[in-house]
Amino acid sequence: MDERRKEIEKIEKELEFCETRLKELKGKEKSQHFGEEIGQIHEELKSCKLELDGLEGRSEDEWVDAKYNVTRKLDDVRRSLELTSDKMVNFIR
Repeated sequence: MDERRKEIEKIEKELEFCETRLKELKGKEKSQHFGEEIGQIHEELKSCKLELDGLEGRSEDEWVDAKYNVTRKLDDVRRSLELTSDKMVNFIR
């Protein structure tokens, strides 16, 4: 398996994790405020999916830049998911 395919699979797994976590938060969402945050996170995930789909067939320089952008966005999404989850826990208390 080539290196690019491994990287894409790694990003796909991270994306799947974020999607699963987002679904869990949607199920626990109790207020409009969190609904808006969750909606924004959902839009970011959709953007990541589109960028991930565009990774195939890129030149080496484009590949590096595109992979970095997707990875950075997914890191931001994961942090947002954690922050939203923490806020929800504090809101419930």
